Amino acid sequence: MAVLAPIAPYLMAASTVVSGISQYQNAQYQSAVATQNAALLEEQATRETFAANQDIADQDQAARAEIADMLAQMDASGINSSTGSMMFKRAGMESLAARDRARLGQKRDINLENTKRQAAQQRAEAKALKKAGKLGLLSTVLGAGTSWLSGQTMVNEYNKGRLALSNPSYMWE
Repeated sequence: MAVLAPIAPYLMAASTVVSGISQYQNAQYQSAVATQNAALLEEQATRETFAANQDIADQDQAARAEIADMLAQMDASGINSSTGSMMFKRAGMESLAARDRARLGQKRDINLENTKRQAAQQRAEAKALKKAGKLGLLSTVLGAGTSWLSGQTMVNEYNKGRLALSNPSYMWE
C-alpha cells in the first residue's frame, strides 16, 4: 500500500473517467443502432406501400377481368347485359371490387402509419441515447474529482494510521 498510496487518488479518478468514456461510447453506439433501425423501417414502409399498391392494382385487374368474362359469357348466350338483373349483377361485382380496393388501401395506410410510427420512435430513442451519453460524460467529469478526493482522503487516513503506529502515544506517558 505504501507504494500505491500516493497514486491511489489518480487511479480512482482515472477509473471513473475510463468508465464514463465507456458508457458514453456505448450510448453513441446504441444511438447509431437506433438511427439505422429508423432508416430500415422507413425503407420497409416504402417497400410495403409499393407492394400494397401493386396488390390493389392486381385486385382491380382481376375484378375487371371477371366482370368482362361474365359479360362475354352473357353476350355469347344471347343475354342482354345492359338490362334488368344482369345490370344489378354487374353493379354488385363492381361494388365488391371497389370495397376490396378500399379495404386494401386502408390496410396499406394502417401498415404505413405503424411503420412510420416505429421509425419515429427509433429516431427519438437515438436522440435520447445521445443525450444520456453526453450527460453521463458530464457526470463522469464531475465524478472524477470526487473519486480523486475520496482517494486522497483514503491516503490521508492511511498516513495518519501509519504515523500513529510508528509513534504510539502510549509510549510517551
